[in-house]
Amino acid sequence: MKPANILSFSEISDQTCRNNYEKYLGINIKDEEFLCLKKFCSLLQAEHPSIEVYNNFYIGYNIPQISKEFDLLRIDDNLVIDIELKKTSTPEKIKKQLIQNQHYLSYLNRNILLVTFEKDTGSIYTLDKDNQLITIDINGLISALESQNHLYTGDLNKLFNPSNYLVSPFNSTGAFLDGKYFLTNQQEEFKTSVINSFKSTSHNIIGITGKAGTGKTLLLYDLAKHFIEEGKRVKIFHVGNLNKGHYTLISRGWDISPIKDVYNVIMNAIDAQRKSKFDIIILDETQRINTNQLDLILNFVRDNQLKCIISYDPIQTLSYMEKNSKAIPTIEASCTNKLELSEKIRTNKNLAQFIRSVFDLNKKSQIIPEDVSIIHFQNESTAKAYISTKNDFRLINYTPSRYYQDHLDDFQLLRVYEGTSHSVIGQEFDNVIVIIDNFFCYDGAKQLKSIGRPGNPYDQVKMLFQAMTRVKRKLEIVIINNQPVFGEILKLLS
Repeated sequence: MKPANILSFSEISDQTCRNNYEKYLGINIKDEEFLCLKKFCSLLQAEHPSIEVYNNFYIGYNIPQISKEFDLLRIDDNLVIDIELKKTSTPEKIKKQLIQNQHYLSYLNRNILLVTFEKDTGSIYTLDKDNQLITIDINGLISALESQNHLYTGDLNKLFNPSNYLVSPFNSTGAFLDGKYFLTNQQEEFKTSVINSFKSTSHNIIGITGKAGTGKTLLLYDLAKHFIEEGKRVKIFHVGNLNKGHYTLISRGWDISPIKDVYNVIMNAIDAQRKSKFDIIILDETQRINTNQLDLILNFVRDNQLKCIISYDPIQTLSYMEKNSKAIPTIEASCTNKLELSEKIRTNKNLAQFIRSVFDLNKKSQIIPEDVSIIHFQNESTAKAYISTKNDFRLINYTPSRYYQDHLDDFQLLRVYEGTSHSVIGQEFDNVIVIIDNFFCYDGAKQLKSIGRPGNPYDQVKMLFQAMTRVKRKLEIVIINNQPVFGEILKLLS
């Protein structure tokens, strides 16, 4: 995307010429927005500002993977000016959007001027220091534009890091509870669909699915938060062990249980009048549930005419028993509606593509991610000493067998150790270290395989994938005594 002189752009009258110029700029602006821009420029012209105030605007910039768009952005070293263009709107909608924009722009560490121009009235709105909506004169905006020097004209994607805006209910629990996050357009659409569906029927089971990084957990817990604030009695079952974020939510009054407690919870869920103590039951990471637990919950939901939301990803099974379970067909047969998240929002696209290529060498990306590093050690003691120095990283290890000792088990004693592939489900970390040892190889089809660990019931390849996909910023791969795999991954980075 290139910055533009908005006066020059607004004066283009030939549609073909405008289309070609938009391609040149790397933008796509709707006709109504273009008319708003013309009216805004004519308002500026009436005050006879210098030509410089029209220079170096980014038009219709979208933060990658977040679905967040800014109509007009102009940035220098000290000040960001955001101008939103509306044909008409309401004060409530204008205020809400400007507050959202303030959140997204705050990560640039500059002063911010937030403005909305309403074409039909010619009004210009901004926020005061208390985030209250006020009107300002066009000359105030012109003065701010004229004050900007050394305007940014580079790649905006280098300023906006999508991972800054990805709030996890588990790793950013305080920000989540305080509402300091926003959903993508698709998440908002699905949230509205669930709320409306629950209003219209007495009994409903809704499935929410999607691959790793599509935002299932945030949507699920945002829905729970919405219904709790409405006064609904919400019960959450997490199919796995609870993490620190879960316990923080519990301390704030949320009703969350690990799936291992499901029988006791259901047994105690009927009050003296034979009515359910819950209005809504939510299941998270349900691809890992066993069929007896699932049947118990589904029968309870049906018998008591409850609402239910089930979040699952068929790909993220970690044991061979989970992979061969009949839980997924049962879930999909029981759902009255299925919503599939498709917008990848966690990590950057290059990093996500690299992770896919590690597991399938045929999917090598043409773009080498800058945030991946790889190192090889011949023995565990050297690798362990190296990993212990990586204070800014979190080590995610393989889930150990309950009965057999493994040579990687004592890596859990390192201070940078965060947890196992099972314990970090649904969580995200800025910088992640994973280990690939000599239990891995590439087969003839260039697929990453594992020979398995003695007595370990879990799928080693899927546990590695689970660990890698927890990363938000930087990934480091430490390879131990496996130069063939080291060599193949090196090719991906060269």
